[in-house]
Amino acid sequence: MRLYVGACLLAALAVPSVLAGQGVRGSVVDDAGRPIANALIDVSTPAGEVVGRGVTNQRGAYVVRLAQPGAYQLRVRAIGYAQVRMGAQQVPGTIRELAVITMTDAVAMLPELVARSSAGRCTSAPQTGLVMAPLLEAAASALEVMEQTLLLGNARHTVEIVDRRAYATRRDSLIEADTTRLAELTWPVVSADAERLRLEGFGHEPTGARTGRWTFFGPDASVLFADWFLSEHCFDLIEPEPDAGTIVVRFEPNVRGGKVRLSGHLVLDATSLALRELHFEHRNLPSHFPGGSAGGAVYFVSDASGVWRPDRWMMRAPLTVLPPAPPMPIGSAPRVNPLPRPPRVVGSIEVHGRVVGEGE
Repeated sequence: MRLYVGACLLAALAVPSVLAGQGVRGSVVDDAGRPIANALIDVSTPAGEVVGRGVTNQRGAYVVRLAQPGAYQLRVRAIGYAQVRMGAQQVPGTIRELAVITMTDAVAMLPELVARSSAGRCTSAPQTGLVMAPLLEAAASALEVMEQTLLLGNARHTVEIVDRRAYATRRDSLIEADTTRLAELTWPVVSADAERLRLEGFGHEPTGARTGRWTFFGPDASVLFADWFLSEHCFDLIEPEPDAGTIVVRFEPNVRGGKVRLSGHLVLDATSLALRELHFEHRNLPSHFPGGSAGGAVYFVSDASGVWRPDRWMMRAPLTVLPPAPPMPIGSAPRVNPLPRPPRVVGSIEVHGRVVGEGE
């Protein structure tokens, strides 16, 4: 997600259609033989480049067309199931029928002792390291499966997007009239280029005429689980409330200073490891920004057709203005290269989205 002090960017990864005679098809079932709908099929080269994607229908069937014959690998992911990888499959110049793929339930064995979240600290208990990798893998798969099944599936969802601005005044807050618009659901949290975020961070202040108008970015699956993001953050478990039925994984920057970074937490279903919530907050902001003034959250649900998708989301950022330069005393000489004055926070902006309708 990107916010230009009020603008929410909605976009999605486009996968080009391939008009070719070769490909793979098959079906995906659970260990009881029941079809699994909305499983994501990735077909890649031996080098790991994804060259085709498909989603299973309600009968668990899929077809993925490919540009040319050759040897390909398959990875199958579905929310609530352990991912399955298939070794090299030789695809001729026709559609090849593959063996039925069986998926088993995702299971997380949590330690009895988990780390408690402590403000300002980024530490991991030894017990949690044993389970963090499968939890992160489950969260990463859930995000990408949702992104791609929305893109490749047939379901259509209408969303309502509301921009809300609040301006601080001497007596109270002034709420600007909400602006509402309808759009088709894509993926609400789309980051900038991952390499740019690695170098520049998740927020920056443009120069020139836009000085003072900060731009903030949120994480999507391609960023949140990139190698560099994982290396610059520590991940740990937060002890859940009794009988909450969830697993909470927090992430905190392990590098201080420099660029704007992210902290936050993921909420997963304790039984299926389905991703329920994503929360993030921008850290290392300038001192004139109030703590917690930039960040966001996304909440996920499974709809009537069994497709997991974002249900509602929000991103917030401070509203700033550049203070006017102080008047020059009459008769005084112009000052040479006066120090720039920091922007002044005059309020906040929130961009909210929610699904308001479903259809085929």
